[in-house]
Amino acid sequence: MAIKRSYKRNLWYRDYLFYIFLALGITAFLLPSPDTMPAFWALALLALMEETLFRYIIHDHFLTFKLFRVKLIGISLANILTSLLFVAAHLFYQSVLWSMAVFFPSIIFGIIWERHRSLAACFCLHFFYNICFFHF
Repeated sequence: MAIKRSYKRNLWYRDYLFYIFLALGITAFLLPSPDTMPAFWALALLALMEETLFRYIIHDHFLTFKLFRVKLIGISLANILTSLLFVAAHLFYQSVLWSMAVFFPSIIFGIIWERHRSLAACFCLHFFYNICFFHF
């Protein structure tokens, strides 16, 4: 079953919403500084692995079911459930408070995923958010 998209997959870099969400990553400096400062390559690898699992596999699988395409305040149930799983995965290596803090960035990554189905777009956002959080 095909899912209607308002934007072409390969034009995510022309989407104004992508750049608005990118700019939101800068607000990471408002959070307390983390105890660790991972290398850039580690942040890139982690962002790629997480986006592959949570967007490309889990989120996309949820979207194959009509029930999960239902939107609550403009956000699909698939996006909400994927974001809750994203939070749960962070509980393995972060405190509860820090894990809950990744919920809203995950919602943003999910919105971009549903608009473009682009792993590159989600990766770029995620990697930028990680850099802003860990290095600024």
